[in-house]
Amino acid sequence: MTAALKLHRDDDDADALAPSRPKPPPAPVAPTMPPAEWNATLVALLARLEDRRGRIPARVRGHAAAILDAVEGMVADCEAVTADATFATDLNDLQAEALAKAGAFLMATGDSRQAAPVGVFRSLWSKVRTRDDAAAPQIRACALAACETLSAYFTLFTRAFPKSALARDWVEAASAFLGEFNTQIRDLPE
Repeated sequence: MTAALKLHRDDDDADALAPSRPKPPPAPVAPTMPPAEWNATLVALLARLEDRRGRIPARVRGHAAAILDAVEGMVADCEAVTADATFATDLNDLQAEALAKAGAFLMATGDSRQAAPVGVFRSLWSKVRTRDDAAAPQIRACALAACETLSAYFTLFTRAFPKSALARDWVEAASAFLGEFNTQIRDLPE
């Protein structure tokens, strides 16, 4: 038994004298879903976003509330997907960026967000319902901020795939959606 203790003590001494080995980096935490389920979740998200985008009227006058409700719903849909997923710690910066964009989206409404507690966009609508034409630039600014927010969330969702090859279909569909949404917003008359 003393020989075993001596051997164990010699190993301890060897470890104490050996140069410190770098610790391997922690393994990234994958999304709470396997890639196939993650892809299905994102496809369902795009379907909801496309439905909301389809509800956006072609003009602001008389339709400000519908536009604002649609873009608010889009951001809420992305936030819901983010809340249901667990992302790797190396994606913290992308999550923070998406949250910052969501904050910029809310700031696009200006001081109106401190109005009635019904909701940011409904309070904006109540302030401007009699002057849709005057509010058109502000409504477009809100919609453009929503597009920026969606883009930030889409980047986060893309990076959550374990391999870029698995994200290819998502990237193509998300890019097409963002392009069409951006064009639709820019086509709103001021």
